[in-house]
Amino acid sequence: MTATNHAINGVVIAIIVKKPELAIPLAFLSHFLADLVPHFNARSLSASRAKSFIAADVIIATGLTILLPLLLRHHLPVWITFVCMWAAMSPDIIWGWRFWRKKDINKVFTDQMSRLSRLHMKLQWSDTRQGFFVEAAWLAGMIYILISLTE
Repeated sequence: MTATNHAINGVVIAIIVKKPELAIPLAFLSHFLADLVPHFNARSLSASRAKSFIAADVIIATGLTILLPLLLRHHLPVWITFVCMWAAMSPDIIWGWRFWRKKDINKVFTDQMSRLSRLHMKLQWSDTRQGFFVEAAWLAGMIYILISLTE
């Protein structure tokens, strides 16, 4: 799943749960549950398009992680929203690190990796180009939920 969707999941969890001692671990676990949903695979694109897609996703997710806590501060303290969004995205940091080191998107997922990374890969059983539509629907649904929770 994209970092943008993981970030939105994190903010929704923060607003619903409200208690940081529960919301932060739930946001982290939500990452793995969301990765069970069929989703988009940037590796199905050419190398240059994959890099552009990933860069755009990181920029959008980063922008949301900075802006949403500030915009929603009347619902929750800024830090709770920020940390939940970060926790929901954090398991994918390893893929960014591996990509930065390997400079080849295919090697990121084929070279030796930790047990947690192998498990993470197995959970993502349906990474396809068509998963883009699932991701778009997920994002629309989560934005709808976010708006309804903050009205």
